Amino acid sequence: MSPRFWEVKATQLYPYRWWLGGISVLALIAIGASGFAGDRTVLMAAVVVALPIMVVAWGLLCASSWFEPSRGTLSPNSWLGRHAPPLNALARWWAAVFLPLFIAVGLLAPIWWVLSVARAA
Repeated sequence: MSPRFWEVKATQLYPYRWWLGGISVLALIAIGASGFAGDRTVLMAAVVVALPIMVVAWGLLCASSWFEPSRGTLSPNSWLGRHAPPLNALARWWAAVFLPLFIAVGLLAPIWWVLSVARAA
């Protein structure tokens, strides 16, 4: 995925950035609270449901704050974009490649973890 793709998505997501942050925090709290339940099944269910929600929301929050064309930290109007355009281009491409990998790992890791725990039990 290219920085241009993420710019389009960031423009759409920027108004919802506070919601994305709140969803991430609530999912983290749900995972933490499930650990206190004492039941292994509750913890596994919370991780399988809440971890992908948290990772996707956090990834989209990062995309909206990094790539938003007028206010993003990796936009051409940012400090880095004005003072070091080649470095900004490199950072934009790194972030554009990192975000889909981050989201993919966040979606697949809970499945792998549950299968590993189920196999060990």
